[in-house]
Amino acid sequence: MTESVLRFFLFSDIEGSTPLWERFPIAMRHTLARHDTIFRETALSQEGIVFKTVGDAFCIVFTNAEAALTTAVAVQRALHNEDWGEIGSLRVRIALHGGEVEERDEDYFGMPLNRVSRMRDAGHGGQILVAEALKQQVRSDLVSWRDMGWHRFRGIEEPEHIFQVVATGLPEDFPTLKSESSHPHNLPSETTSFVGRLADSEKIQGLLVEKKVRLVTITGLGGSGKSRLALHCAGELLWHYPEGIWYVDAIPLARSDEFASTLLHSCGLVEDPKKSPLQQLCEHFRTASALLILDGAERFEELADEIAVLLKGTERLQALVTSRNLLYLSMEHEYSLEPLTLQESVVLFTERAQQARQNFSVAQDEEGILGALCQQLEGNPLAVELAAAQVRSHSLDAICEALAQRLTVLASRMRDLHPRHRSLRATIDWSYQTLSATEKQLFLGLSCFTDGFSIGAAQAVCAEICHVSNVLEVLVNLRDKSLLRIRPGEGERYLLQDSLREYGAQLLESEAPTLARQLCLRHAEHFQQQVADHARELRGPGQKEVLLKLESDAANIRSAQEFFLVSGSLEAAARMVVGLWRFWETRGWLREGRARIQRLLERRTEIGDSLLVAELFLTAGRLEWNGEDASLAVHFLEQCVALCRGKENVSAAQLERTARTVLGMIAYSWGDLHNSDTHYEAALKISLNDPHGEAALKMNLGINALSRGEFPRALPLFDEALVIRQAIGDGVREAQVWNCIGAGAAGLGDLERAKEAFTRSLALYESRRDPIHAAHARINLGDIAVRKGKLQEAQRTYKIALKTLRETEDWRGIIACLLGQAQAALRTEKPDIALPLLRETLALSQRNGYRESLVATLDLVAWLSFQRKHPHRAFEALDVSDTLRKTYGLTRLEFQEQLVGELREMLSNEVPALLSVAETEFFPAKVMGWLSEN
Repeated sequence: MTESVLRFFLFSDIEGSTPLWERFPIAMRHTLARHDTIFRETALSQEGIVFKTVGDAFCIVFTNAEAALTTAVAVQRALHNEDWGEIGSLRVRIALHGGEVEERDEDYFGMPLNRVSRMRDAGHGGQILVAEALKQQVRSDLVSWRDMGWHRFRGIEEPEHIFQVVATGLPEDFPTLKSESSHPHNLPSETTSFVGRLADSEKIQGLLVEKKVRLVTITGLGGSGKSRLALHCAGELLWHYPEGIWYVDAIPLARSDEFASTLLHSCGLVEDPKKSPLQQLCEHFRTASALLILDGAERFEELADEIAVLLKGTERLQALVTSRNLLYLSMEHEYSLEPLTLQESVVLFTERAQQARQNFSVAQDEEGILGALCQQLEGNPLAVELAAAQVRSHSLDAICEALAQRLTVLASRMRDLHPRHRSLRATIDWSYQTLSATEKQLFLGLSCFTDGFSIGAAQAVCAEICHVSNVLEVLVNLRDKSLLRIRPGEGERYLLQDSLREYGAQLLESEAPTLARQLCLRHAEHFQQQVADHARELRGPGQKEVLLKLESDAANIRSAQEFFLVSGSLEAAARMVVGLWRFWETRGWLREGRARIQRLLERRTEIGDSLLVAELFLTAGRLEWNGEDASLAVHFLEQCVALCRGKENVSAAQLERTARTVLGMIAYSWGDLHNSDTHYEAALKISLNDPHGEAALKMNLGINALSRGEFPRALPLFDEALVIRQAIGDGVREAQVWNCIGAGAAGLGDLERAKEAFTRSLALYESRRDPIHAAHARINLGDIAVRKGKLQEAQRTYKIALKTLRETEDWRGIIACLLGQAQAALRTEKPDIALPLLRETLALSQRNGYRESLVATLDLVAWLSFQRKHPHRAFEALDVSDTLRKTYGLTRLEFQEQLVGELREMLSNEVPALLSVAETEFFPAKVMGWLSEN
């Protein structure tokens, strides 16, 4: 067994070496020779050993941390002071790390190697980066340090604390480190090393960064490494895209129209019911420097149209796409992937074989056999990896011979296949034939999963049908043979690569069609049951975990719904939709939910259960009432009430009560408090043992009371609702109650209770990844801080909320933040700060037809005018605000009326200007003129 040793490592490479070789091919030969001499001689002087070079990159090992640091500083000084002639300068990035490693075959293995490599790639030419683990091993007087903070790197779970070396004679200022911590993304983790394709990676990066190509499509056969290459390029380019790199895998999508919504959610955006996802994305990325990765675009031809809309609707967004064929867009630049070279295939095979069998090595007399084997695999990375996995139980000679026979047979049977595709198919086929009967059965069974799957799902769907008694053991065996992968970042979830899934599905359909249908049915029934189970938990204490589970299984759930729809099992499809509405609502996936409900409603006459149809109408109403046309939601909900009214059935009563509750909420949103109360009270009269419904109705009646300023009536209703929500463990709705309690307490002037309630609401929203509602809770906290005179605290709170709200174009929230900031500025008599804020709130209020914010803005314009020595304007603004409040039926809170009263008293000597009705109506335009003055 290999023993661990303590070692310290220096990794380096030349920044931008490829363009230097392109521009100065002759000069670079001499430059690189001098570069190598400096490194080797300096390292040797400190007893360092160069144990590996890759191109211009050096890997040096030391037994002493100070020696590593001394070498790094000496090398950078020498490089910095050297005359590089026509090249100008040679910028080399260096990183240092250390720790326990294994030494084997003149190479080193362990955590410090992975981390020092990522640190080097995150740095910039001329920079020396040091991990805290090595920094602690050296004297502080050798150099000084600049703390660069904690940084995360792809494929490495724990962050790294990094320091920059500051030394005399070396540059000190560099751009931000190129780590995951500095730029947003949703790239999946890399679980294996990137072997080969380095030249391809550099060329693709050059197309995106240097040539600014808007669309690069990597084309190639299945298993050629398109996805792996795209993800590697993305990881290398994180630093170049301040607004992020966003990855979408097309394989799990059920339909092409799910692409835009998936990308929207990946970027952390919330759906705007008044805009399509593509419109939102175009607005979000209008001028953003961002990169879109679309993997597997061949799945739907229509994806090309969506990419075209995105790129034409933005200025700098770029797309890197993988596909088995071109998208045929005018802006497209194809990068056709060639096979791995023989040498790259040998390196890949060796590395993957060592993962499969730790003591694997190639004897001198076996090098020819390995070369012949890799030639047969024709440079297909997936074929190489599958063959390498066989070293656990076969010699190189046996693998080579078996593949030669398989290729001959396959070539005679499938002459229409591309030769390299025959090599992949043959490798998969041979790998499959080496499996035991049980392993074959499970491998074929797993092809029914659309995306990743858990051990439990594999057990539930495949165990009985495929006659597998120990599913976990067989899954491990398939993973050991590279036929399965652990899905990165999702715990014990497995993934069947697309080419392998296709192979399994085709073989299953041709050899055992009955078994294929049984598996599809079992798969659909399993996820139908999962949705039913999770639907009950979505309102309980396990809500957060359930949301994550449903999101992980989203592709399989879509597949199950499609199976039921196509097979005519409409009731099963309907029950899944009904069970998913709260998930879609919480995650903001409203368009997906609406589309699936609509398909079922179009075929509702085929559904025999009238109450299930009523529940579909209810679900449709729930998802539509925040949409562009709320009257459509009313139509759906009234259909639900009509189907349930008069039926002596608990389920029907529950549906009717819920529909009436949502109708009351819609009436409230329209400002019709009388009808809202009518719906709520009718719902309460329906006697049911339903704490959820009772809590919702009490809270909603309390909100109506708040709107009338009836705070003493509202608070007891909220307190009753809170007790119910806490007993149930419904965190999202508990947060809503706390928000209402805060508003009621603030209305009564109990600011401490209000602050405590809003703080609790914020914590609950943040714990459930609900940024929009969390931002509104912050607005409330900002308002309380203003009323308590803590104006700096208020401004900080508004600023945090405003960032989220601007990203999601939540106009009401944006206006509330701006009004709060303006009020805080006016309280400190800073009218010049308040001026642009009020100008924007007035414009937004007029554009969106928001009456409440319009009159609130006029109140603050009065204060602004008074502070800017325009008392006539102040009086006029207050007068119009009062008139409009009476017209709209709006009142001020007590503290607001008190402030306005103080202003009126100071303006008591002013003579009011008499305005006609028409002048009052057009007064906001006059105010905009005031606010536009310098």
